[in-house]
Amino acid sequence: MGERKNQNALSADEKQRFASAVLALKNQVPSRMGLAGRYDDYVRMHLDSMASTATQPGWAHMGPAFLPWYRYFLYSFERDLQAINAAVTVPYWDWTVDSSPQASIWDPDLMGGNGRDTDARVMTGPFAFDNGKWIITVQDPSDASPGPDLRRRFPGVSALPTALQVEAALAEVPYYVAPWRAFDDLEAMQDPARPSFCNRLEGWYGPGSIHNRVHLWVGGQLGDILGTMELMSSPNDPVFWLHHANIDRLWGEWQRRHPGEGYHPTGAGDEIGAPGHNLNDSMQLWGNITPASVLDPQALDYRYDTDPPRAAAAAAAALPPRARRPAPVSAAHEHAMPAAEGGMRMAPGETMFRLSAEDLAELPEPPREAPAWWQP
Repeated sequence: MGERKNQNALSADEKQRFASAVLALKNQVPSRMGLAGRYDDYVRMHLDSMASTATQPGWAHMGPAFLPWYRYFLYSFERDLQAINAAVTVPYWDWTVDSSPQASIWDPDLMGGNGRDTDARVMTGPFAFDNGKWIITVQDPSDASPGPDLRRRFPGVSALPTALQVEAALAEVPYYVAPWRAFDDLEAMQDPARPSFCNRLEGWYGPGSIHNRVHLWVGGQLGDILGTMELMSSPNDPVFWLHHANIDRLWGEWQRRHPGEGYHPTGAGDEIGAPGHNLNDSMQLWGNITPASVLDPQALDYRYDTDPPRAAAAAAAALPPRARRPAPVSAAHEHAMPAAEGGMRMAPGETMFRLSAEDLAELPEPPREAPAWWQP
C-alpha cells in the first residue's frame, strides 16, 4: 500500500522521484486525447469538469461529487505516475502548517517559488518555464493573458486556511444537504446550501473558504495576469495535486470522526441530485466509477501518514464488491462525456474560485481596481 506523505517530510530522493515522474508524464507519456502529453489530459479533464448551469453543478464542483470525483482523479493521476516509477506517491501540502511564502514546499527541489515581479513567471524549481520542460499548452479560454509559463503571485489573499477553520469544517455534518448543489442558483452564487461538510470544505460558505482560498492564495494576480492556480486549468500548476491530496486527507479524517454519516444524496426517495452526484451514479467522465466505489481510500491501496494503522486487506474485505478497488480508467470511458453545453463559463480575467460570504464580510473595502478574487 502506498503512503502519501506530508511534503515537508519528504527526503531529497523522494522529492526528486516525484518531480521527475511528473515531468515524464508531461513530456514522455503520450496523450490519450490528442494533446501534447498525458499530463495535459488531466488539465483538459479538469477544465471540462468546471462547466455548470444555474441548477446543475459541473462534474466535480459545486456539488456532492466534489470529494469522490477528486479522490478518483487524484488516484488515476497517481497510478499514471506509478507506471513511470512504482515508488512514487502524491505528497500532500498541509497549508495550515506550511503557510508562508518561505515554506519548504516552495524550495527549488520541489514546487519552485513565487513568480517574478514583472510577469508572475516562476523562475525556480523543476517546473520553471526557462528549464524548457514545463510548457503550458492547455489554456483556460477565460484567461485574459494566456501564456506558456507557470505563473504564481502569492499571497493572492491575506492568508491560507487556519487549523481552527479546518477543525470547524471537520465538525460539520451532514455530508451534503438539499438542493444538492453549492447554491440554490449556481450562476448567481447566492444562498449557499448549509450546513454541509462537503460544501464547507470546498469553500462556498463558512470561515476559511477552505479549498477555494488555497487556489486564490497560490495563484494571485498581477495586473490582468491571473496566476495558474486561479484558472480553470489549475492542474497546470503541479502544486494542485498536493493541495487536493490534503483535501482528500481531510475528507478521510471527517469519515473517521463521523462513521455514522454517509454520503448524500443517496439517489433514492427525496435524495435525488444531479446526474453523476448520487451515491451510485457513474461519475463523469469515468463510466464505471461511482461515489460508492471510492468511499474507502485504503481499498484503493493508499493511505496518508496521518491515518491510524489498519490492515488494507481487512478494510477491503469489509466492503461490498462495488466499493472495492475500481478498475483503472479505460480508454473507452475516459473523456467519453462532453462538458455541459451552454454551461457557466468565466468572463475574461475572472476566476472560478470564490471566498465565502463570511470571509468577504471580514475583508476591508476593495481597492480601486479590485483583484479578480474580490466578489462581494
